Amino acid sequence: MAPEKAAQFESFVREFFMPMEKALADNGVQAWWMLARAVVPMGKSAPCDYRGVEGFNGYPADPDALDAVNAAFKRAKLNMTATEMYTKLGAMSELVDVEYWVMADGVGGGQEKGSYLILNHYKTSNPSEWLRLETTYWKPLVAEHVKGGATAGWSAWEMWIPGGAGPGDSKLYNVQTVDQFPDWNSLVHGIPLGELWPKVHPHQEMTPFFDADAKVVSTYDREIFKVVDIVLASSSSK
Repeated sequence: MAPEKAAQFESFVREFFMPMEKALADNGVQAWWMLARAVVPMGKSAPCDYRGVEGFNGYPADPDALDAVNAAFKRAKLNMTATEMYTKLGAMSELVDVEYWVMADGVGGGQEKGSYLILNHYKTSNPSEWLRLETTYWKPLVAEHVKGGATAGWSAWEMWIPGGAGPGDSKLYNVQTVDQFPDWNSLVHGIPLGELWPKVHPHQEMTPFFDADAKVVSTYDREIFKVVDIVLASSSSK
């Protein structure tokens, strides 16, 4: 996206996209929706400038089902059709990619407006062993950090679509963890690993875990995003 269009894009999203997504959530089509802005990397080297994320409790909705979107526009009292909205959106931005992820595990609070996310993308041929290591050793560290009063979150995800294995696999990563922090200061300091590890894993050295993890996965990249806004279903919605 051209830098000069960023403000226009965010304004359009807040005026039209967010009310539509809220109506979709209230109607049970999805659980939540989030817009996040790229922090690192950014500019021409960034895979994308923004990520729009839809969350579902179960299988995702049909992306071509415009009837549900048009119904959401009516519910939100927006004077626009789905086709018109996507046309305007396409004039300001370009869709780079679509991915479907399944959350395998997580701990801590949900994302909030203004919070920061680190997306850690990995490639593995053994997702089950990767998940076992993450949930056995890393997840308890974050849980203890949160138990101690910190605001943080961690989740592990496996890519559903696109998928595949072997030389013809189109993706350079197929699993990811997402680290959530309430502000930039919390992000740059991270979790106090040296303090938490002996408390959570008193009979396990740190090095063997990282060695075992390195044999299972290879790191593709890390990206930092800031949550621009998030939409949740109203508690009274049906």
